[in-house]
Amino acid sequence: MNYNYIMSTGSASLSGSRYKLEERNNTASKSQYYNIDYSVISGINMSRVSLNSQTLFQAQPFYYTGTSQVYIEAPSGDYYLDFSKQASKGKIFLDETLPVNNSGVVLYDKTEVDTGVLTMHTGGNPTGALNDLTEDLITQGLLAGGSTYSGDLFSGWDVFGNGQKFPSYDEFTGLDPQVTGKFFALKKPEKIFEYNSGAADSFGQKFIPNQVDAYINGTEQPISNFILTYTGVSLVEVGKSATAEIYKKETTSYNL
Repeated sequence: MNYNYIMSTGSASLSGSRYKLEERNNTASKSQYYNIDYSVISGINMSRVSLNSQTLFQAQPFYYTGTSQVYIEAPSGDYYLDFSKQASKGKIFLDETLPVNNSGVVLYDKTEVDTGVLTMHTGGNPTGALNDLTEDLITQGLLAGGSTYSGDLFSGWDVFGNGQKFPSYDEFTGLDPQVTGKFFALKKPEKIFEYNSGAADSFGQKFIPNQVDAYINGTEQPISNFILTYTGVSLVEVGKSATAEIYKKETTSYNL
């Protein structure tokens, strides 16, 4: 078993004393569509979504005008969000080929703007070709898209194959070269500590409660399945107020 936790460590200092964090590990409600809170996800390329623990790749919707109406196509990816009209805001439009049923669970989080990069693999390559070729294709896609790339794919990007996360190249090289499907990379968030181990429990790392993502064998898990606790409190500096504020939506009003 592989346990991979991504813990938000917040601001590096007490400067400013207030550090605002958006709520994480949101669960989409289900009616005809899966519904998100669009005060959390307010635009395209700003979400990370998983369906039944499999992380999805966001498609880029294209709009074209047909007979008396506007049509939308999303030729690549697993889902798209449409903010072009009020009626579609807050809905996750899933690819029709995905296995969806009434008991499906969709988790979502807001991210910084990130289109990611997607490549397809059809299998049939010699042993090892999947790992090297796919990593090269993802890297080329990042560079072509103008993304900053440090030279170590797994240190700056979360890499997925068919919705399963591979936290390091070691796990990635264990794939069967005959595997067929979608491989993609999404930018890692900032100010995090990432735990990757065969041991289920992590100790000693300071993090902000309820700001943790968890994967078991590459599949995302609801954080409600875990116990997050602390071993004690040490006051490094007294007389300063420091709070981490979790919020969904913030509105500022002005009198003119």
